[in-house]
Amino acid sequence: MEIKKTCRFLILVFLVLSLLFYSLYLAEIENRTKIPDELIYGVVENLSKSGIEINSSIIDANMPEKDIYYFEIESLKEYNMKIAESISFGVFGKDILTTEFDTPEGSAIGILNGDDSKRELGRILFYENDSSFAFSKNGVNMQYGDEPIINMQTDSIDEVLLSDIDRIISGMADDSELGYRISGSSSSDDFIIVTAMQTIDGYDINDSFINFVYSNDNLVIMRGKWIMGNPKAKYHNTLLDGVNVLYKLNLEQVKSILSEEVVYSLRISENGKCFILPCWRIEYTDKNDNIKTSFFDAL
Repeated sequence: MEIKKTCRFLILVFLVLSLLFYSLYLAEIENRTKIPDELIYGVVENLSKSGIEINSSIIDANMPEKDIYYFEIESLKEYNMKIAESISFGVFGKDILTTEFDTPEGSAIGILNGDDSKRELGRILFYENDSSFAFSKNGVNMQYGDEPIINMQTDSIDEVLLSDIDRIISGMADDSELGYRISGSSSSDDFIIVTAMQTIDGYDINDSFINFVYSNDNLVIMRGKWIMGNPKAKYHNTLLDGVNVLYKLNLEQVKSILSEEVVYSLRISENGKCFILPCWRIEYTDKNDNIKTSFFDAL
């Protein structure tokens, strides 16, 4: 009898210890994937003492675990031509002759009428300094739509325009990892500008967007930067958390911190290696009450 009691007691002790160790294990995992509340409150208190307004709910307590994507392109020239072919086919609906020439900003591709090769239907400029492009139909000024619109004013966009944008983007997409979302719009008496922000794994690629400029329901300008590749390869790395990234700011110039979030950013090297990297986007006001946005690589 005593032996049975002793065995039952030992089994009970073993179960209690097992539950205790399992709870400690879960707590350790939680601590590795989340920033402790005490640390967040301490950071908010320190910033407040320095005269910087910030709410603790702004700080992302989750440790970022985003993938880093990698792909290669054969050459930037072929990369640009692939964009040009997609744009010419998407806008004009058929394969069209093209001609290449250099410009002070980089290079350009003229889109020629297939029936009359002397008549230019439109032109695409490629800017070497930031790998962006600008397309316009013949005779249209390219000054419109140089910055992405992120104001979420999408309810009033005509369904016909949204369908046209989706058709063009679908023709430029060749990888299921890459998607897009309509991030905003702006309109005037003459033009409607709609921004499509490219996404990967559901997150914005902050410098990969296209502004579609319409006049009388006709697409006249496309400009921005768009990934035309297959980012199949990806890997993990330790990323900068939502607390430490705040100290990347020049805090002496900051009055209040409005938001922070992880987005992605495209890097294209001269040898054709392309990386889609996670980065932090922080919005804040400076000492003059101007709203500013800063980006910091999360690596």
